[in-house]
Amino acid sequence: MPQVSAWANELREVFGAEEINAAIKAHGYYAAENGVELGRRVDLTNSVTLTQMVVRKPTPEAPPSGR
Repeated sequence: MPQVSAWANELREVFGAEEINAAIKAHGYYAAENGVELGRRVDLTNSVTLTQMVVRKPTPEAPPSGR
């Protein structure tokens, strides 16, 4: 799974290996590439896509909510 591994390693570079590895341990892992599947699929029927999210830069009038 070279592409999946490369993506995971990029996340480790950006957010830190300790954080990414802890997230994988806590939440599980699923990857599929070239017909190979690792891990366990999760139910994503209640998920939100990136296109459904609204991300705005905080302003003095609307500071970050803390979450």
